[in-house]
Amino acid sequence: MLGATHVATVDADGQLDPEDIPRLLEVAARHPTRLILGSRPRQMDGCPSRCNLGRRLTSLAVAVQSGVRLSDTQCGLRVYPLELLQQVKCGAGRYAFESEVITRAAWAGYGIEEVAVNCKYFTGAARSSHYRPIVDSVRQAALHVYLLGLALLPFGSGQRGSAGAKATPWQRCMRVLSWLNPVACWRDIRSSDLGRLELSTALALGAWIGTLPFYGFHTLMCAYTAWRLHLRPAAMILGSQISMPPIGVGLAIASAWLGNLMLTGEVAPMANMPRSWSAIRLMAEQWLPAWLLGSVVLGFVLAVAIFVVSAAVFNGIRPRDRHAAEREARNSGLDQDLRPVEPA
Repeated sequence: MLGATHVATVDADGQLDPEDIPRLLEVAARHPTRLILGSRPRQMDGCPSRCNLGRRLTSLAVAVQSGVRLSDTQCGLRVYPLELLQQVKCGAGRYAFESEVITRAAWAGYGIEEVAVNCKYFTGAARSSHYRPIVDSVRQAALHVYLLGLALLPFGSGQRGSAGAKATPWQRCMRVLSWLNPVACWRDIRSSDLGRLELSTALALGAWIGTLPFYGFHTLMCAYTAWRLHLRPAAMILGSQISMPPIGVGLAIASAWLGNLMLTGEVAPMANMPRSWSAIRLMAEQWLPAWLLGSVVLGFVLAVAIFVVSAAVFNGIRPRDRHAAEREARNSGLDQDLRPVEPA
């Protein structure tokens, strides 16, 4: 392509400033193999709360899929190395591509760096956008479910790329110890919005796993899921303790009752349901399919509730001053580039 090595992109709605492109190109010149992303201010006048929520949830999805923690995964102001676009194959189009290419680039071992950029959010008649809130949101959600499934596989597309192989054995050991350290959960709460959301996700997934009728394997399942999704195992194991009596007994009974209702359409009398752990064997023999199905559904509902409640609680915890200062600087000016982000 006439000797070109990179391509810059910018949204056509006029909200991003094309004059920021040279700043991204400067960073690309210093790091020619990295994907360079623009990062919009955390708060923008006129930007509805649903957009900020979507931005945070998308960043959370990318983080658990790839281990790459970014402040803005949806900014259209970017610089792509052409080599990356040739090597990383994406199947999504439109807005979903913006997230998929980040995850797959991280899996392939490419570094990613953010640069603070200007953005002016238009409202009313001044706003021009091809974004379709329902259709495009559903497509992005389906994409993230698919990528999360790949990330959970022990091998294949979800494996981390070559960048992770550059670490020395000592560095890998220290990473594992840091990952296992329960004190890191408190640091996550006080570090950033994304850290708090990740911890809420770990608690919610742990509770979902704890609802499943796989007693004796909950801890192992939590550790594996936390490893594959780059979450804190301590938080996930804590969430799985919901299976302990007396709550666990009630969840098992409720799961079997709900599953039976879904499978047969009949309301089983509660008097016929086992009422203690001593009757778990009977439940497993007579109610296992219903119990399993009900636990998946009930566990999902419970996980969503725990995520919402814990996220609200964690959001009320004041972050460390230095992080608040960093966010304030990010919102007030463009005098700094954000740190480079490598695949975990």
